[in-house]
Amino acid sequence: MTQFEKAKAALESYIGESRNAGINILPPEDELATIAGVGRNTLRRVISVLQDDGIVRRIQGKGTFIEEAPVTISFYNWLVYQNADTNPRLLMDRWFREFQSESGVNVDNVAVNYSLYSHALHDALLDAVQPDLVLITPFWFHSFQRMKLFRNLDDYLGRPVFADVYNPALEMMKNRDRIYGVPWVLAPLALYYNKNVLAQAGLNPEKAPQTLDELASMCRKVEENGQASGICFSLTQYAFNFFQIYPILLSFGGGFSDPLGNLTIDSEANLKALHWLQNLYKNSRRPVVTDLDTGRKLFANDKLAFLIDGPYARGNFHYFNNRGRSLRESYGVAKIPVGETGRSESILLSHNLAIPRNAPHPDEAFRLIEYLLSNETRLREYHEIDGVPPAVSNILYSEYYARDPFTSVFIEQLETASTAPFKHPLFVRSLPFLTNIFHRIIMDGNDAAAGLAKLREIIEIIGLDSSETYL
Repeated sequence: MTQFEKAKAALESYIGESRNAGINILPPEDELATIAGVGRNTLRRVISVLQDDGIVRRIQGKGTFIEEAPVTISFYNWLVYQNADTNPRLLMDRWFREFQSESGVNVDNVAVNYSLYSHALHDALLDAVQPDLVLITPFWFHSFQRMKLFRNLDDYLGRPVFADVYNPALEMMKNRDRIYGVPWVLAPLALYYNKNVLAQAGLNPEKAPQTLDELASMCRKVEENGQASGICFSLTQYAFNFFQIYPILLSFGGGFSDPLGNLTIDSEANLKALHWLQNLYKNSRRPVVTDLDTGRKLFANDKLAFLIDGPYARGNFHYFNNRGRSLRESYGVAKIPVGETGRSESILLSHNLAIPRNAPHPDEAFRLIEYLLSNETRLREYHEIDGVPPAVSNILYSEYYARDPFTSVFIEQLETASTAPFKHPLFVRSLPFLTNIFHRIIMDGNDAAAGLAKLREIIEIIGLDSSETYL
């Protein structure tokens, strides 16, 4: 270590002790030179560097003052995977350096792999020192908010960031009509199709199915070819996977509840949807899929013709495919095929920014939310990494996103993407049971009517154990 480095370290230690003691001005140069163990010329160089770093501030004729220690906020997120083209960690580090330069606030970027994120977030939210900001889905929000773990954001409603936010997504981040999160990007589900698999089966690789019956017919044709499976749903104990099935329920006029919050899980519409799914899977070459990524790997490597997934999945396809193929040449995306309702049905998911209830620095965290949503360039960069369109309406409908053949389809799908299930307080709590019983009905051929009746009984028991009402 050089004399300059030793002197700098000594002064930084002294400044830290002075801050803790409530002292905000440094002693004269002679005393500082003794503390640092260097001459005046070296001392002045050190002071100049500390001033450039924002640690001290010189005022002519008054002295050298100690600046307040910079605030550091922690941001929990799952943006860690690296696809073939981009590394989100490097991009976010650049964003946070820019934010620090503009605001004086440092960001500790705590990025956790998505498969581990819910557990890491759960532990962080229950820690004595909570994160300042978290990235969260509506599913996780409604799971954790039962424990009142997020800060109400109504005090910030007058801020410009709320003026043009995509309102249906904002509604999903409400509890009892109070806002607890800000949508960052949107993720409605749509239908991906593998052009290579369709061509191998003698089908038009550029033509996606328009109806559910056409989807079933094309799946049978693919499986007759013997090279791949038609479609798969990863119905496992991981409750999030149930969302792949939900658009099919909606396509038959079904779902978890009606617009008034009345439970409709055992409806005739849901029964029809399950019979359709049973027939789809009957005698098919269905792959063994235990999680979402397994289905994505099969699709990316030409073992699956169709997959219902969100806009973020195309980054996964590129990552899982080791052949370096063009996304547009190998895959296409279309709105979910039409069923009995006569329109393409979907469900809206989103990535949202929320501030934990006991966050140490809530105002600084909200400044980061504003920074991330207020700049079109940053939203485009996020789109380039994760394929997700922004939750800012005047940017969402710009020409940039309309030109993208994948993103434009997801924006069209927004028109019929339902947010309803997240507004029912029992939906999230019921998901493990929904997933388990639907798996037995669809995959194992169990009686659909009996399964739905059992589900209603379970959900009503959950309701008796809950003080929550429909919001």
